[in-house]
Amino acid sequence: LKGAQSSRAALLMAAVSKRRKRELQRAVEDCNSALELEPSNASVLRRRGEKRRKLGQFGEALADFDAALSSDPKCIMALAGRGSIKRSLGRLGEAEIDFDAALRIEPESSLVLKGRAMTRRALGRPADAIEDLDVVLRQEPHDAFALQLRGELRRKLGNIDAAMADFNAALAVAPHFAPALASRGAAKRGLGMHVDAIRDYDVALTIAPDSAAAFSGRGAAKLELLDFEGALADFTRALALDPKDEFAKKALSKAKAGRSRSVAVQEEKPSAAQVEADRIDDVAAEPPSAPPPEVAGTAAPT
Repeated sequence: LKGAQSSRAALLMAAVSKRRKRELQRAVEDCNSALELEPSNASVLRRRGEKRRKLGQFGEALADFDAALSSDPKCIMALAGRGSIKRSLGRLGEAEIDFDAALRIEPESSLVLKGRAMTRRALGRPADAIEDLDVVLRQEPHDAFALQLRGELRRKLGNIDAAMADFNAALAVAPHFAPALASRGAAKRGLGMHVDAIRDYDVALTIAPDSAAAFSGRGAAKLELLDFEGALADFTRALALDPKDEFAKKALSKAKAGRSRSVAVQEEKPSAAQVEADRIDDVAAEPPSAPPPEVAGTAAPT
């Protein structure tokens, strides 16, 4: 049943993705038409850059954002969009500079603060990232994305109780938010609640069947429960989706070793039928029991 649900979800996501791609491509074409009439329109250039970014056309999107900023240096959405692309390309220092510039223009922009928080997380500065998210959540306390991201940062810092509170709050707002479900599963796994963790991962994978992180996390929970076959299947799937997942690679080796030990133990352990046969052989090999010694005063009459 779970496999069928995951397959249906995957097909639905694929259809949605194709439709979304067509919509983005049409939006780019509309921008092209507008820019033929007004080539330096910063708003249209920024909008085309954003559509191209979502299509994964990073080079073209960067050119659009640069052109938009040449026309309007204070276009914070162009700065944020360019920062997002630079983060995706691993140019983290440059990305933070763009987000900083945008925040000097609009210091409490939730969108820009979340972008900078993601960049700071990638730079290995979780405390700074949490500061940005605190500002966002003071303005928008029900922002599920900000709650999930702050919870994940807190979990990585070992503040599990606060992380769980953030994940639960995010899921109260958005019950089908797969990243929050997967993150809560990871927190539960850290608390030793492996069965509950698997439940969260199951739901997350029903919603987002191509989440390598969720497969990897569920595999880790199964590994703790000595479900070696289940763990192997999950880690294998995680690596098919993300071949660079180092955690899944190491955990897959552990699962294989665990399965090998389990098989060896089962082979050494005699079956119930063998135990019964050995017992019968032992009984047959025993000498006849000697009659009990007579007790004084109870000898049979002669």
